[in-house]
Amino acid sequence: PDAYGYSPTLSTRKMKKAIAAGTVKLRHMLTLHVHVVSGFCIPNVTSNDIVDPYIKLQIYGAKCDEAHAKTKVMRDNGFNPVFNEKFEFELFYPEAALIRFSLRDSNFQKDVSIGHITLPVTALNVGVRYVRFHPAENCDVTRTALLVKISKSLRRIQE
Repeated sequence: PDAYGYSPTLSTRKMKKAIAAGTVKLRHMLTLHVHVVSGFCIPNVTSNDIVDPYIKLQIYGAKCDEAHAKTKVMRDNGFNPVFNEKFEFELFYPEAALIRFSLRDSNFQKDVSIGHITLPVTALNVGVRYVRFHPAENCDVTRTALLVKISKSLRRIQE
C-alpha cells in the first residue's frame, strides 16, 4: 500500500486481512445497497420471440472492490418485468468505483446485450431512481428504463 493506504492490487479477501492486521489503514468502508425493482419497455433484439430480460451489475475500480451480480431471468416479460432483488457491495475505495448496469436478453444459444450504463458510485444519488441505458448494437432503448432504489451506508472499520 502507498502512503494513503491505497492498495489497488489486493483482492477483497486479502484487503480484509490486511485491514485486520493493521498493514492497510482505512477508516471507513461504504456499503452500496442496490434494489433492482423493475424494468419498463424492454425491446426484443433477436427474433420474434418475447424477450427474457435480466440485469447484470458489475463494480469496477480497485481490485478489492470488484464484484458482480445478476438478477433472475424474467421469462417472456419485456413489457414490465418485476425483478425485486437486492444486492450489497462493500467498497473500500468508493471514490474510484464504477457501477455498470447491463440489460441482457437470456437466449438458449447466447445471451444478448440490449443496453448498458456505467456510472461513478459517488455520483449515485440515494433514493428511488430511473436508470436509462446506452443502446447495444441495433437496439432502440429510448423508452427503456430500470427502476432501482439506491442506499449507501458508511461504516467505521478502524480507529
